Amino acid sequence: MQATARIPLLVLAAVLAATLATGTAAAAGPCSVAGLRASFSYVPGSNVTGHELSRLRITTSGSPCTLEGAVTLELLGAAGRRLPTRLHGRIALGTITVAGRGVELELSPDLYASGEPARGPCEPAARRIRIRTAAGVLGAPVTPPTPVCAFGSLTVIHA
Repeated sequence: MQATARIPLLVLAAVLAATLATGTAAAAGPCSVAGLRASFSYVPGSNVTGHELSRLRITTSGSPCTLEGAVTLELLGAAGRRLPTRLHGRIALGTITVAGRGVELELSPDLYASGEPARGPCEPAARRIRIRTAAGVLGAPVTPPTPVCAFGSLTVIHA
């Protein structure tokens, strides 16, 4: 098969995949927070120049569902105490499946911002994250517990 003949087949396959994905998303009903699970964990090997990536993943234990609207995050320390949290970027998840939808967030556990303590950790270690969605509120442990410098700055990298 010549290279020129492959291109239309690839385009047709991409259109078909997009059509199937759109049909699946449209058929999914709204999510119930009771059927959702969340995790927030470090991405191994991602620590470069003082920044690291953590992955927030939301999954459903049942049928695919749609999570409308933006997601907001709040870091929590020991005993559930609220910590500074600044989200840079927008998280909109859309259709959630058993395999899950994830977003990668960049954070720094050791690059201090002006005004943070000069000694010791920049902020107390975040132990849990609260995730507010249109369906309700989810919580997840921060694995491993991590101080988030620059007053809890989380930057959306991949949504």
